[in-house]
Amino acid sequence: MAVQRVFTLLQMLANHEAPYTLARLSALLDIPKPSALSLLNEMAVLGYVRRTDQGYALGAGAYRLGLQLMSADSLSRVIRDGLREVSDALNMTVAFGYLDRANRALVYADRYEALSPVRYVVRLGTPLAIHSRALGRLLLANEPPHTWAQWLGKPPYTAFTRHTVTGFDALSRELRKIRRDGLARTASQQHEGIGSCAVPVFDAQGAVACGIATQTLVTALDAHGPLVAKALKATAARLGDELAARGITREALPQHI
Repeated sequence: MAVQRVFTLLQMLANHEAPYTLARLSALLDIPKPSALSLLNEMAVLGYVRRTDQGYALGAGAYRLGLQLMSADSLSRVIRDGLREVSDALNMTVAFGYLDRANRALVYADRYEALSPVRYVVRLGTPLAIHSRALGRLLLANEPPHTWAQWLGKPPYTAFTRHTVTGFDALSRELRKIRRDGLARTASQQHEGIGSCAVPVFDAQGAVACGIATQTLVTALDAHGPLVAKALKATAARLGDELAARGITREALPQHI
């Protein structure tokens, strides 16, 4: 089969023993020399094969294709596709984030904005307050409870709105509920009238490594709460499968995104 021969040839030329002579390739492919030469010439025209003094090797086109495939399969690309899928389904902005352990803060690594009149601007890569954001609360709730005070610092915490929870005891009660429910919701904690729902993403060892969250009007979240939670959990499960397949733990996560 011609397609099979093409991929077999590419795999051979990617081997550390390449370049290969025409005779060697003909023997490995188990085809006559004229057929092997015809195949090599066609792939050379496309840039996937080049001839050297020692024989045949991969061409620039093969390396470009490899880079494109690696980019398409990158974790960042998978995350972006997941966020876009949820955002399109819910018409809500969706963000992906994790805890910055050095700065004891929440960091958004990516977000996908909905095409709606309401836009919630998320600053990527910037350490953000944990106590006022659903995703921050969700991730903190899955840390050992005895470390919560260290993460949060000394109360009272910054009041971004008149609804912001600023005391440790009250916030601890919220965190225990989140830890039990596996989901976090906030309303007017960071901005008046804006609500958020967040769910966890588990790593290769079964620990909460990161999470995804929607940001939208509180009224929209109240009206579509179950649908939002279901969509987020489905995408979070797929992202968790990706982390598990790649063997990525929460400690190593920032290196991959």
